[in-house]
Amino acid sequence: MILVTRIVFSLAIIFFASGGISHAQEQTRESVSAHSLMNSKNSDIELDSKTSPYPFHQLMTLSAVRTYQLLVSPSKGSFCPMHPHCSLYSYQAFKRYNPIKAFLMTADRLHRCGHDLDNYETVEVDRFVRFLDPIHPFLADNESNSNADTWSEIHSQVWLNTTQKTDISVQISSDDSLTEDSRLFHFAETLQSEGDYDRAITEYRRLLFYFPNSRFQKQALKSLFHCYYKAKQYLIAIHWGQDILSKDVGLTDESELKFFIGASYFKLDNFPLARNYFAEAATRDNGVIKEKSILSQGLSYAKEASWEDAEKSFAGISLDSKFSDNARKCRKLCQEGKKLGLRNPTTAGVLAIIPGLGYLYDGYKQSALSSFIVNGLFIWSTFEAFRKDNQGVGIMLGILSFGWYAGNIYGSVISAQRRNIKLRNDLLLKFDIGFQF
Repeated sequence: MILVTRIVFSLAIIFFASGGISHAQEQTRESVSAHSLMNSKNSDIELDSKTSPYPFHQLMTLSAVRTYQLLVSPSKGSFCPMHPHCSLYSYQAFKRYNPIKAFLMTADRLHRCGHDLDNYETVEVDRFVRFLDPIHPFLADNESNSNADTWSEIHSQVWLNTTQKTDISVQISSDDSLTEDSRLFHFAETLQSEGDYDRAITEYRRLLFYFPNSRFQKQALKSLFHCYYKAKQYLIAIHWGQDILSKDVGLTDESELKFFIGASYFKLDNFPLARNYFAEAATRDNGVIKEKSILSQGLSYAKEASWEDAEKSFAGISLDSKFSDNARKCRKLCQEGKKLGLRNPTTAGVLAIIPGLGYLYDGYKQSALSSFIVNGLFIWSTFEAFRKDNQGVGIMLGILSFGWYAGNIYGSVISAQRRNIKLRNDLLLKFDIGFQF
């Protein structure tokens, strides 16, 4: 009886010390919110059973989680501050990954749940502020990248006035309005000036297809590239821009086109190729495009945490430039980047041999205490079971003990990576290069 009490006590500590798992009535709403949020942020983590590498385990594992959600969670009535909540996190992990990794992820989450909340980004779910901790360990990084549009969105410049909101009625009254291609071109211009880029793309392509010899061809080509970029179809924009360069249509602003191709690569996180085009744009221009290209190169190095190279790039802006103050601030931020105090994931994993020490190294003090207590209770219960010759219970507890211990090591490694990403992203949000991508 005493042994059974110890087992129950150990399992209770795991769930209650970790901050608890939310009520079942909340689970349905948050499940929908989590699924919509995570799918909208990153399609790479689509939780479809077809993507699960070991679907045979799901009948048992997913059923166990659902049983907990329906029968155990309502009786607890505790509130989980994390998003998604623990049982949903576990359900998603077992649905996407193989059972061993999913179990390690679940153990790691239970160690961290409700602790060290300053290490997580906040998100509003059902009018409550939650702390974002998705099953994909780097989703937060992707979300930060999506937020980077607020500071790294390239300012789209007007090419030959094809995107200016001019008086269309005046244009139509000119001789150009007598030709079919001019009407089509001006209609596409109107759609583009109104921000209806998808329809503008259709009309520009219609013009190029039906009137290959139109005198609006060059303007339509560049405007079409611009529309693809503004519609955030960056890969198509790259291919279209490269096609324009290969056709040699007599561009007078080739440096600007190369700059925007580089910007498209930047948006796709292909920073080396982005820098190649920024460098080409800088060599072909001695004005604003050159300065923007240099600043963009520095920003791309900063995104890769190559602080030395980033600082050198920002130093390339002259003191009489209108971007000189921004470049100087960015150089200071690069110096901060060198002193971020990032954690080594391998070191964290080695230290986690002693339960909780890896989390402590990562800066997760409360999670470290939770891991130490939970793993200690498991080891103690397992030892007591074998000491009393209760082999069956001892084996069961031994398996759970090893799983939770391994989860402590796995979680320490991932927490180090998570902490490094957050520190870098928080610093990157401070960069202001003087214009928007």
